[in-house]
Amino acid sequence: MATIAGSRLIPAGAATAFPIHGPAALQPFLRFDATYYQSLWQSGYSGPLAEYHAAFYPLYPLLVRAIGTLAIGPETAALLISNGAFLAALFLIYRVAIRYLDPVDASRSLWILALWPWAIFYSYAYAESLELLAVAAAFLLMERGAWIWSGVLAALAGASRPSGILTSLAYAGEFVQRLGARFSLPRLRGRDREGALLTPVVIGGLLSPLGLIAFCIILLIQTGNPFGFLHAQSLWLGPHPRNPLFPITSALRLFTRHNILDTEAPVFPVLVGFLAAIVWAARRLPLRYAAWGAGFLVVAVLQGYYVRSVTAAPRHILEWFPLFFAIAVLLRPPRPWFLTPLWLLASAVVLAAYAAMFGSWHYVS
Repeated sequence: MATIAGSRLIPAGAATAFPIHGPAALQPFLRFDATYYQSLWQSGYSGPLAEYHAAFYPLYPLLVRAIGTLAIGPETAALLISNGAFLAALFLIYRVAIRYLDPVDASRSLWILALWPWAIFYSYAYAESLELLAVAAAFLLMERGAWIWSGVLAALAGASRPSGILTSLAYAGEFVQRLGARFSLPRLRGRDREGALLTPVVIGGLLSPLGLIAFCIILLIQTGNPFGFLHAQSLWLGPHPRNPLFPITSALRLFTRHNILDTEAPVFPVLVGFLAAIVWAARRLPLRYAAWGAGFLVVAVLQGYYVRSVTAAPRHILEWFPLFFAIAVLLRPPRPWFLTPLWLLASAVVLAAYAAMFGSWHYVS
């Protein structure tokens, strides 16, 4: 609703030069990157925008094209896939959460995730929901010991978004943890020995990059450049070099300009909180979760400096769902009872503001 309201009530931003396709009623949900996905599911990685298309991975537009042929149209299919995948991902994340949290904390973590300001992208024609579903399924399979099948799901994550390949770090973390257990407990028996097996983890880890490899093959066939995705981000470089401390100085704008809708200003505190959540995960969860999260943080920071803006960093770390486990634990008793509803209310208000900005062509992330 906030997205539609924003599209009607807020003056349009400068990005209205993007091409418009599909039903008028769906246009507020088809802004920015969604327009590139529209071009992708229509013409693939060819045409005049091919160099831009290389930044967008193939699984989501392929699914949209397949389902869109069922007389519902690709734009409707895109939104159904995104929202359906998000709901399914929430269910799977809960199944992971209750292995480490009590049911109340696990439920709280889902509310925190669903109302996280940057969760707006799970409702739009973006691939975030599809990646979240793939990684949630992969990690649930890891929890159940199905490492090889988890590698298949991780490969799908790698074919959905750039951060999907980071799931491979989870297998590396698990390998290190099991190798350490073998050295510290050389005489394992029964279930303990099965739990320390390295082969299934190695196979799963080797399967996890196959989605990215498939993407490289598609780019090679359609564009002649299998590594076009590595160069595509340079097309969005900021207009000028910035002070090396710009993430921190951007955060200070919250106090100097009092503009809560400055979408780069809250990024540095979010990244600091993300780092704290990784430390929490390293202490409370298997090593695979912290290894996975560390990859997200490093890539988000490096990419921010490369494109001279950290505005998109919160969206790039969105799929690391243990962040929301850590926040749920932070808010549980003996903390005052009102902290959770206060957190959710504040988060929902910012989410609605960002949704309205997105619907009116104002860049969010």
